[in-house]
Amino acid sequence: MVPLVLALSVGTAVVTTSRQTPTYRTSATLAVVPNATIRDGAELLRSVETLDRRTVIATFAQIPSTERIRVTAARDVALQADSLGDYVSQAFVIPNTNLIRIEVAGPDPARAAAFANALATTTTSEAKAMYRVFDMTPLAAAVRPTVPVAPNPRRAIALAAILGAFLGIAATYLLVRPPSSPSPLA
Repeated sequence: MVPLVLALSVGTAVVTTSRQTPTYRTSATLAVVPNATIRDGAELLRSVETLDRRTVIATFAQIPSTERIRVTAARDVALQADSLGDYVSQAFVIPNTNLIRIEVAGPDPARAAAFANALATTTTSEAKAMYRVFDMTPLAAAVRPTVPVAPNPRRAIALAAILGAFLGIAATYLLVRPPSSPSPLA
């Protein structure tokens, strides 16, 4: 019984993962810095103190997730509106830094990288329009990923093997256990 259930669960995992569309993930990183044109020391100090309060950088990190920015960036890389939903993007502040990472996951690795870079460029322009005392500098452009992040056949097969072994043992126990004897109090 155990080998049969184990084979069925592993086989199901293999078939399921082979039919899934691969998903590729890439990221671009931006640094938020005071504008280089600020010459006044007091104004420069205020802009650095403002960055320390984290509200500005947290605001900047929300820009790439807005629908308007996503649509604008998609247009810049010729990503059709009907396929925009295939590309999931998120941005977050790297803890204890003034760095923002923009991640994109999607079915086409080249398009995912181009979309992440377009989001970084569009976010930089939008942030500059919002706060002229800050600039966003690209630190790392998104590169084309070579290995998909999903599906992960090894992980799926390992989990299926564990689950299959457990279910096989449970099924064997339920089928082979002796009938319960009547209670002596009955």
